[in-house]
Amino acid sequence: MPAAADGRVPAFYSAGIDDFLGTSDPTVVGYLSSRHVHADIDTRQVAAWTEQLQILRGALVGLTGTVFLEFEVPRLGSRIDAVVVAGPAVFPIEFKCGEQQFTVAAHNQAWDYALDLKNFHLASHAVPVLPILVATGATRSDESWLPMHADGSRPPRHCAPGGLARAIADGIALSPGPDISGVPWGRSAYQPTPTIVEAARALYSRHT
Repeated sequence: MPAAADGRVPAFYSAGIDDFLGTSDPTVVGYLSSRHVHADIDTRQVAAWTEQLQILRGALVGLTGTVFLEFEVPRLGSRIDAVVVAGPAVFPIEFKCGEQQFTVAAHNQAWDYALDLKNFHLASHAVPVLPILVATGATRSDESWLPMHADGSRPPRHCAPGGLARAIADGIALSPGPDISGVPWGRSAYQPTPTIVEAARALYSRHT
């Protein structure tokens, strides 16, 4: 049984990559549907999940790590489509099913998810976070990652479905540090970094 059954993991589904690859799409979609807030899941959502699963399967062959699907982002009141924890890096992945272009809004959404993990998810504070935006109808992918920011995060990399495997492999190769254990990462507290706390205190210090 995947870790989705464990309430301490803030995702609809999570499993080791090998287990994920060995589980059928209908079974994974079933877990996702069972955790969805709405009782009725429309066919478009099922089709989107299925497309995402197929793209992820093609990209994760040969990797060791953990996959989280529909990972909760409390501050934004949303969920990241997928988070892959592999090697020393964390890859939040936003899918835009059927889109041929990488829009500014989608880019900013992927970037927001990465910044939220980096600044508010305790286990992500000190590890490389590399967001990926996948437009499933696109035919071209970015050739490389943009430079890492001082906090250990990178701007989103744009990928067509066929470019996801390379983006993850490149990201792992570029990331310093020891391998991350996926289950403890997923169960980590949602806690702001000290700099975020200091900024909030400074902002409100003059208010009664």
